[in-house]
Amino acid sequence: MQGEDVFKWNEFEVISLQAAADAGDQEWETRIKDFWNQHLPVCLSVKEGYSYYAVCMNDGTVVHGAEPEFEETTNAAASFREFMEKVCRGEITL
Repeated sequence: MQGEDVFKWNEFEVISLQAAADAGDQEWETRIKDFWNQHLPVCLSVKEGYSYYAVCMNDGTVVHGAEPEFEETTNAAASFREFMEKVCRGEITL
Protein backbone atom coordinates (compact mmCIF):
# COMPACT_ATOMS: atom_id res chain seq x y z
CA MET A 1 0.00 0.00 0.00
CA GLN A 2 1.32 3.42 -0.87
CA GLY A 3 0.08 6.94 -0.44
CA GLU A 4 0.34 10.00 1.71
CA ASP A 5 -1.22 8.34 4.76
CA VAL A 6 1.14 5.35 4.84
CA PHE A 7 3.37 5.07 7.92
CA LYS A 8 6.92 5.09 6.53
CA TRP A 9 9.84 3.13 7.95
CA ASN A 10 11.56 6.47 8.69
CA GLU A 11 8.42 8.28 9.87
CA PHE A 12 9.99 9.47 13.11
CA GLU A 13 12.88 11.08 11.24
CA VAL A 14 10.38 12.73 8.90
CA ILE A 15 8.36 14.07 11.86
CA SER A 16 11.49 15.44 13.55
CA LEU A 17 12.76 17.06 10.35
CA GLN A 18 9.39 18.72 9.81
CA ALA A 19 9.47 20.14 13.34
CA ALA A 20 12.98 21.51 12.77
CA ALA A 21 11.97 22.98 9.40
CA ASP A 22 8.88 24.59 10.94
CA ALA A 23 11.16 26.14 13.58
CA GLY A 24 13.58 27.28 10.88
CA ASP A 25 16.42 25.59 12.75
CA GLN A 26 18.99 24.21 10.28
CA GLU A 27 21.36 23.17 13.06
CA TRP A 28 18.61 21.01 14.56
CA GLU A 29 17.91 19.51 11.12
CA THR A 30 21.58 18.58 10.80
CA ARG A 31 21.62 16.92 14.24
CA ILE A 32 18.47 14.94 13.33
CA LYS A 33 19.99 13.75 10.04
CA ASP A 34 23.25 12.81 11.77
CA PHE A 35 21.35 10.80 14.39
CA TRP A 36 19.27 8.85 11.86
CA ASN A 37 22.29 8.23 9.63
CA GLN A 38 23.78 6.39 12.62
CA HIS A 39 20.67 4.47 13.77
CA LEU A 40 18.69 1.72 12.06
CA PRO A 41 15.12 1.30 13.35
CA VAL A 42 14.28 -2.36 14.03
CA CYS A 43 10.92 -1.95 15.77
CA LEU A 44 8.36 0.84 15.46
CA SER A 45 5.37 1.23 17.75
CA VAL A 46 2.29 3.41 17.88
CA LYS A 47 0.78 1.48 20.80
CA GLU A 48 1.05 4.12 23.54
CA GLY A 49 2.40 7.02 21.52
CA TYR A 50 5.13 6.80 18.92
CA SER A 51 8.27 4.94 19.95
CA TYR A 52 10.96 2.73 18.46
CA TYR A 53 14.01 0.58 19.04
CA ALA A 54 17.04 1.12 16.82
CA VAL A 55 20.50 -0.36 16.38
CA CYS A 56 23.32 2.17 16.69
CA MET A 57 25.53 1.57 13.69
CA ASN A 58 28.60 2.90 15.54
CA ASP A 59 28.73 0.36 18.35
CA GLY A 60 25.87 -2.12 17.86
CA THR A 61 23.91 -1.10 20.93
CA VAL A 62 20.13 -0.98 20.79
CA VAL A 63 18.45 2.22 21.93
CA HIS A 64 14.86 3.17 22.66
CA GLY A 65 13.38 6.50 21.65
CA ALA A 66 9.92 8.03 21.89
CA GLU A 67 7.99 11.15 21.05
CA PRO A 68 8.25 14.07 21.25
CA GLU A 69 12.07 14.06 21.03
CA PHE A 70 12.78 10.90 19.05
CA GLU A 71 16.53 11.48 19.05
CA GLU A 72 16.75 11.50 22.86
CA THR A 73 17.26 7.82 23.61
CA THR A 74 17.90 5.39 26.41
CA ASN A 75 20.02 2.26 26.10
CA ALA A 76 17.93 -0.89 25.79
CA ALA A 77 20.65 -3.49 25.20
CA ALA A 78 24.37 -3.78 24.55
CA SER A 79 23.75 -5.70 21.30
CA PHE A 80 20.96 -6.84 19.01
CA ARG A 81 21.40 -10.37 20.37
CA GLU A 82 20.93 -9.12 23.94
CA PHE A 83 17.91 -7.12 22.78
CA MET A 84 16.29 -10.24 21.30
CA GLU A 85 17.10 -12.24 24.45
CA LYS A 86 15.36 -9.57 26.55
CA VAL A 87 12.36 -9.70 24.22
CA CYS A 88 12.20 -13.50 24.54
CA ARG A 89 12.42 -13.29 28.35
CA GLY A 90 9.67 -10.65 28.42
CA GLU A 91 11.97 -7.93 29.79
CA ILE A 92 11.21 -5.81 26.72
CA THR A 93 7.71 -5.82 25.31
CA LEU A 94 7.09 -4.71 21.77
